[in-house]
Amino acid sequence: MLAYAAAAPGPLRLRIRMADGTEQQQEIAAPFAIIGRGAGSDVRLPEQTVSFRHAYLQAIGPRVACIDLLSVAGLNVSGPPFHGWLSPEHVLHIGSSQIQLVGEEWQGSDDLKSPLDFRPRDELRPEFGMLPQVDLELLNTQHQGMKWPINRVITLIGRDDRCRITVADERLSRVQCAMLLLPSGLWVIDLLGKGGVQMNGQACNCGLLSTGAELTIGQYRLTAHYQQVANMAAFTQQHGQSSGGEFLTRPNRIYQTEFYHDTVIVYPVGDAQGFFYQDVHVEASRVCDLVMQRGFNHVVIDFSRADQLSHMVVEGLMSMCRAVSGRSVMCGASETTYAALQTTPLIRLLDHYQSLQDALQAVYLTV
Repeated sequence: MLAYAAAAPGPLRLRIRMADGTEQQQEIAAPFAIIGRGAGSDVRLPEQTVSFRHAYLQAIGPRVACIDLLSVAGLNVSGPPFHGWLSPEHVLHIGSSQIQLVGEEWQGSDDLKSPLDFRPRDELRPEFGMLPQVDLELLNTQHQGMKWPINRVITLIGRDDRCRITVADERLSRVQCAMLLLPSGLWVIDLLGKGGVQMNGQACNCGLLSTGAELTIGQYRLTAHYQQVANMAAFTQQHGQSSGGEFLTRPNRIYQTEFYHDTVIVYPVGDAQGFFYQDVHVEASRVCDLVMQRGFNHVVIDFSRADQLSHMVVEGLMSMCRAVSGRSVMCGASETTYAALQTTPLIRLLDHYQSLQDALQAVYLTV
């Protein structure tokens, strides 16, 4: 599910040249990987110069972030200038081993900030999508009620004061876990910390911290508060709006919407040539806000009203797909539209069905 939420174009494939000169290629099904000396590492490098957990790779769209887990030796990356994003042209040196990302689907990035540095509350980049505003709240101990605003795409939690959220407790690892902010919400990634992490009482290596879910790290219990949900609840109570949510997207001229149970049906209209990028962004934001505020789980993109397709419209549709935790499918594309889809990421990520009825059946028969 995380691979879908992160819009990863495929599994992580790594070419590894070991210290003894042998070379191997490893494929990791998850959109993240831990490199280190520890037995639980996805890529294990059994050298004393390699830290137990040395580096963390995280796919976000067609890019792979490479993060130092406060290792002793640090990261050494050769190739093009390295700004936090690993590309197939880079070579990652850890200990005496060399690691290289494999696959044309992965891109580098010269001007996109690292997910450790990008501030989604202050900045906007389409590469990250439209991200929700989330606060992480501590539910127990003497500091109960303490909140941390999540203002990074990746937030490290651990006892080391270099972590963005520091918990001064020797029972935790220096880096315990990572919080990954995606359009679908706040996800937790277990970084092989002491005792791992639990979601609603169950051990997990990754999971979505949705509204009402409880995250346990050591003795600490935390939950996430999504500001859009709280704001809309107050708005609805004040104005007496129904829970249907149609009023949110009624002004849309590019992305028309309908609703079926917990599914949003999106109808792209026209080619958006008469609109500015900001118009497309605002309308796509309305749909994503609707998903977050009303708890919709699935999206169906119906192209039956679209005669042309622009890259701006596709970009907005991708953000909607990333915003849901369930399935996303397409339907109703004409021959011309379907041919245009062949050059977009949508055709690789989503199944296409002839009719809306077929698409809805696919959603509810496979969830």
